[in-house]
Amino acid sequence: MKLPNRVYNKLKRFSATENKRNKKIHDKVDKSTAVQALDPRTRLMMFKLVNNEILESIHGCISTGKESVVFHGFGGKTTEMKVPSECAIKVYKTTLNEFKNREKYIRDEYHFKDRFRNQNPRKTIHLWAEKELHNLTRLKKAGIPCPDVVILKKHILVMSFIGRNQIPAPKIRDVQLTAEQMHDAYDSVVEIMMQMFNV
Repeated sequence: MKLPNRVYNKLKRFSATENKRNKKIHDKVDKSTAVQALDPRTRLMMFKLVNNEILESIHGCISTGKESVVFHGFGGKTTEMKVPSECAIKVYKTTLNEFKNREKYIRDEYHFKDRFRNQNPRKTIHLWAEKELHNLTRLKKAGIPCPDVVILKKHILVMSFIGRNQIPAPKIRDVQLTAEQMHDAYDSVVEIMMQMFNV
């Protein structure tokens, strides 16, 4: 689905107008939208991923947490990068209401020491997303199973989807395992944790 520039520019202008309006009106509805990480600017960035054919489409929310919201999407037809058929789109929340102390996790990280100087909240979120990108890249290089990173756009991280047919893989606590399988799973987790510690 490719949009003409005229339509895209109209959407961009509409987003800018909405941002100005949101600064003036502190309505509960507007705030709840921002808390779910989908403010107008974020929606436009996600739409651009579809328009640039990095993603074919974006579907419903598959997970929410204090730092981010994860959506399911199908990979697009772009030839500029390798995009898996199913993707997870992790959108970091642009408000810090639920996770106010996240900067302390970035401040001492050697990648960001020179760049972290009492940043505004939005820039802190960009650094937080970048930190996750670095961590996933390090895990991949060490041969530890993790999602493949597709692209990072500010506070939106697109990666491979762990699951099938839009259904995420179950968490260990939700899987019915025999005693032997539980023992094997425990050994695997301990081994992976030791590998991660030494990366």
